[in-house]
Amino acid sequence: SDGTGRVLEGIQDPITLKYYFSRTDSARFPAVKLYGSRILDLLREYERLGNGKVILEIYDPRPDSEESEWAEKYGLNPIPARSGEELFLGLAAVNALGAEQVIPVFNFARQEFLEYDITKLLYSLV
Repeated sequence: SDGTGRVLEGIQDPITLKYYFSRTDSARFPAVKLYGSRILDLLREYERLGNGKVILEIYDPRPDSEESEWAEKYGLNPIPARSGEELFLGLAAVNALGAEQVIPVFNFARQEFLEYDITKLLYSLV
């Protein structure tokens, strides 16, 4: 949207987006996998339009891995699966000054506000 474009143009110092998506473990959960892929596509678009000021890092946290530990340190909330697995679908953003903002878990009920939520997160770090 135009508003997102203005926010991206206003970024002076790099912002790193750390996307935690349990891609491997979500294979048995089509809704999670589909939504996670949709988010990833949008984040790649932010990176592309960010002209080097938006850096995207993608993590596939597995149980008892360093990636899952970092996801928890950032305050991301795992989605509990019936099988006992925990799936991550969240975003941590860090600016050049070390300030952090997170979307602890992307809420399925807020899918229509996905761009708004990510842009708001970026704006808070500009």
